[in-house]
Amino acid sequence: MNFLVFALFAFIPAILADAPATPSLQEVIKEGQEKFDKAIADIKKNIGLSQNPNGEEIVKLIKEKNEKLAKDVSELGKKIEDQIKANPDAKAALDNVKAKLKEAQEKLRKENPDIAKNADKLGESLKSSWDSVAQEIEKSYKEFSKKGGKQEELENFFKGFIDQGAKAVQELKDSVDKVLKSGK
Repeated sequence: MNFLVFALFAFIPAILADAPATPSLQEVIKEGQEKFDKAIADIKKNIGLSQNPNGEEIVKLIKEKNEKLAKDVSELGKKIEDQIKANPDAKAALDNVKAKLKEAQEKLRKENPDIAKNADKLGESLKSSWDSVAQEIEKSYKEFSKKGGKQEELENFFKGFIDQGAKAVQELKDSVDKVLKSGK
């Protein structure tokens, strides 16, 4: 039995030497931070930001992406319209739907003139309301977008917010680095 205990204690250092080392808390934090920093750097690269963007750069990028999206949506609508015009089958199907709707409308007018009048009035009212809403939205957007307006105020707020957030993140990173260095 003594031989067995002696043999066991003799081999423990060799067994422990082959066992994988468990990383310390500092190593785990450092590795996690490196992976996070790499992921953030990749994201910044993919969306076109510099490695240390400020609020102005981020707001400018968002504005450019929104303008590009609006342009792409507009172009897509035109392409779809062009495809329908160029494709005789699609054009015929669309014309058929329009004809059926017009036919149903005419049938309703003949069979129920009072309902048709009310539907016309409702349609005119809805169109008038829609036009008013569209004009108000356009007016509000122009007011919002003018120099010194709310858009500029909002952009300045986000620039400051992003810059303050970046500063707070850097301070936290510096604190973690300081703790990790003092723990070694």
